[in-house]
Amino acid sequence: MSADDDFFMFRHLLDEPDQQTRLDELLVDSEGWDKGLSAFEIYLEECFDFPFQAKFRSKKYGDTKSVFTVLRVSCSKDKGGVFCEIQFKNQKKREVPVCCITPTDRKHKRNIAFNDYLSWLPFTP
Repeated sequence: MSADDDFFMFRHLLDEPDQQTRLDELLVDSEGWDKGLSAFEIYLEECFDFPFQAKFRSKKYGDTKSVFTVLRVSCSKDKGGVFCEIQFKNQKKREVPVCCITPTDRKHKRNIAFNDYLSWLPFTP
């Protein structure tokens, strides 16, 4: 481990092949929705490797053909989950729930954290 690795609390979870083991370790001290959201906010911040390209998951959220850039995790909200800031090609920015996007690079390790978050949510995005 390098000195930079000491900064990350959860990045090592991406190397764990079992999702339930990852979730158990991530949420070990996180009882309740709000503490779980806080843990996921940190996990996603550490593992997403910003910026990256994404699309909307369904037409319910926006044009599914339009590719935009995910700039950062912006916050977590009691209603809605973890949010990220995105930027369109016209430079307009918007804050959207992480669950409404899908990364275009399906081979990147960020997808492990993304799928962990989606599986943890108590609702279907």
